[in-house]
Amino acid sequence: MVDTATTLSQVLDDQTAGKKSRDAGKRIALAVKDRIEVSHVPWGVLEEKLAQIAIRMLDIKLLDAWLGAWSKYRELHALRDPQKYPPEQEHEVFLAEHRVISEYHPSISIEMAKTPVAKLIAFEVRVETKLEGLCLKVRDGRIKELTAGRAQAEATLKLEDLTLWKVVSKPLEIGKPLDLGVGWEIP
Repeated sequence: MVDTATTLSQVLDDQTAGKKSRDAGKRIALAVKDRIEVSHVPWGVLEEKLAQIAIRMLDIKLLDAWLGAWSKYRELHALRDPQKYPPEQEHEVFLAEHRVISEYHPSISIEMAKTPVAKLIAFEVRVETKLEGLCLKVRDGRIKELTAGRAQAEATLKLEDLTLWKVVSKPLEIGKPLDLGVGWEIP
């Protein structure tokens, strides 16, 4: 079940994401090895650290990534007007099938005893989420609840032109209403 704190790494299934991150750590180490000169760090240690960092690159809250990209944003934005939409009234905005694409650009700096031993390594994390049949309930200019839908996420981690890993989640049923508490303010 998805909630307001659910991250991409959780969605991609702990076992799969863990295995994929270890594989990615090895691939990152090999890709990095060809691009930098590091003589003071054993590659086995570096490889393990990179695997740990790789999975943390996916600690992106799904709901944060979704909000700004919805095609119904204008309709949502209009619901902020308390003159047209009194705060005590609830309004529904239905989202049919929609794809949300978010990109993040984390980087890694390799240091030994707080001394840089390699240049900054820049990565690209691309998250594509397919949302189906999602309904937003809006009151007082805030999205208060998500109901009845399904989501599926796909993540890709790249180092320059090299794809280090690509993983697709299992479909996530958003069957029960997801109460957002005080709700998300619509920007």
